[in-house]
Amino acid sequence: MTRETAFGLAPAELLHLSAMISTRLCHDLAGPVGALNAGIELLADETDAAFITETAALLRHSAEAAAARLKFLRLAFGVSGGVMQRAAELQATVQGFLSASGSPVALNWHLDPARTLGERQVQGVLLGVLAAFDMLRVGGEITVTGEGSGLFQFTLQGSSAGLGEEGRAVLAGDLRGVSPRTAPLAMLGMIAAGPAAIHYADGDGKPVLRVSLTANAV
Repeated sequence: MTRETAFGLAPAELLHLSAMISTRLCHDLAGPVGALNAGIELLADETDAAFITETAALLRHSAEAAAARLKFLRLAFGVSGGVMQRAAELQATVQGFLSASGSPVALNWHLDPARTLGERQVQGVLLGVLAAFDMLRVGGEITVTGEGSGLFQFTLQGSSAGLGEEGRAVLAGDLRGVSPRTAPLAMLGMIAAGPAAIHYADGDGKPVLRVSLTANAV
């Protein structure tokens, strides 16, 4: 008989998901951190003032990108200690992450700026944005909307946007083939408010991900 964890996953499945999340975090931070390291190496023996100024500007840009990604990923995958956030603050975090990605992805944010979101909703919205971002293979647009107290929707628009077979399997509860790319979707499914609280559809040409989230962990 297979022993299951509190999330209904076998220990091996949970370990695999943890490994995929760790890989995803490393992947998303490797670019700006690597650029910082390369820039520092370039400056080690440099004496040309113009070159130093230009490189310092690039270092500043890489540091800002690393900070923006780290802030987003910490809230999406970590534990914020029950801290609540206004939607306006969350929008700034999402926009910072998208800008740091360097990808041509536009954000349409339609949550009331004054609305306060609980820790679990903050985490779920960020994971939803990350899952939507991964579905936009060549850039496009993400529209974030909210209904009632806990229903959030992520609508995508872009060429070839959509959820592949791997992502569909993850939404169906099969995590055997989860990858760093679909790890955010898997975690979103785990924190959603019930087994039927996350739904994906793409019938009208605009893929839509809908998820119901409680304000805090239950």
